[in-house]
Amino acid sequence: MNRVSLTSGAALAIALALTTPAYGADTSAPAGALFRQGREDMAKGNYDQACSRFSESLRLLPAVGTMLNLADCEEHRGRVADALANFQHALDAMAKNDDRNAYARGRIAKLQPRVPHVRLVPSGGPLSVELDGVQLGDAALDVPLPVNPGARTVVVHASGRQDRSYSVQVAEGATLDVAIQPGDLLPARELDAKSDARVTPVATPSRAAAWTSLAIGGTGLAVGTVSGLLALGLAGKVRDNCPNHECTSSEDVERASTGKTLTVVSTLGFGVGVVGVGLATYLFLRHGAATKPAFTQGWTDVSPMVSAGTAGISLTRTFR
Repeated sequence: MNRVSLTSGAALAIALALTTPAYGADTSAPAGALFRQGREDMAKGNYDQACSRFSESLRLLPAVGTMLNLADCEEHRGRVADALANFQHALDAMAKNDDRNAYARGRIAKLQPRVPHVRLVPSGGPLSVELDGVQLGDAALDVPLPVNPGARTVVVHASGRQDRSYSVQVAEGATLDVAIQPGDLLPARELDAKSDARVTPVATPSRAAAWTSLAIGGTGLAVGTVSGLLALGLAGKVRDNCPNHECTSSEDVERASTGKTLTVVSTLGFGVGVVGVGLATYLFLRHGAATKPAFTQGWTDVSPMVSAGTAGISLTRTFR
């Protein structure tokens, strides 16, 4: 039996050229056209354009062949971390008896030592970190992360602190440790603005309710005053005409009865007035507090006060 030996170049050509995926009915036209155009761009050395074509084709219809071509394209334009990731994804998606297994494993083995890594070493409290615009969780800190060679950007966020940015250059095969920490404390004005933005709005009565309470309270005070004056006038006449509180005429008896009624009305009027004005004060205070930052807000306790001949409320303002 004759054995045929293929060079690495011939193996690459066969592996990539014979990997056009079996497209589904819904995406066969655009995905297939993009794949073929990407192959043409690769042949001309237009790697940026070719990678874009393969990425869009892969988005429309994931396929091992497209992943392999995209991986090869990314390596040609120097993005070795992306190339390695795509080769690994393609290998994971292959069947165990797929003829392309050996090809993918060989490319992975050659790429692995070339891929640079960045280790973000935090200090200075809880941090939120972005690497090249990608938000990272706590588990990604202090761990070597594969990146493409070249300029990489790290942005550190922390509560009450200014953002701090780091720009680093990473060479192929290198592992770079980057010590990261929060930025400087925010100026008081910016800190107040951020605190205002974090305050959870609390449903508070509107100013209209406060003005209504004030109007009711004012009316109660007016009624109480007028009724009280009338009651005092009638009481004077009754005292003059009814010695020892004994009234002989029906007119004086009527005056005494009316005076008692007006006294009750006056007491109730003053009670409503005090409660209304007190409630209006509380509503105005609470409405104003709702616009303050959380650390300067307070609360007002309202307690009723009722005793013989008097009625009102107690207001206690507590700040924090």
